[in-house]
Amino acid sequence: MEKKTALIIMYIGTAVPYLSVIGWLVALLAGKKEVVGGKNLTQGLILALVQCVGTAVLVGPLVSLVFSIMALVKVFKDDLDPELPLIGNLNWFK
Repeated sequence: MEKKTALIIMYIGTAVPYLSVIGWLVALLAGKKEVVGGKNLTQGLILALVQCVGTAVLVGPLVSLVFSIMALVKVFKDDLDPELPLIGNLNWFK
């Protein structure tokens, strides 16, 4: 799977409620860590967790949606390493 395709699947998954973990797993398993990159996997995981945990507060899905749209716009503009505000410097999958 190409990097751009894996990133699109991951960030669309984090934008749609209840598909965040599935989109992240597809990017992890099919896209492989070497292709997608650790920084992108970290951002996707954080967005998935924010969406799942923040559902009780109703703010989590909105925050996840906004960050996912920002990432998708950057990916479609051929920036294959989008850096999101606040979480862009984290890399848990080195």
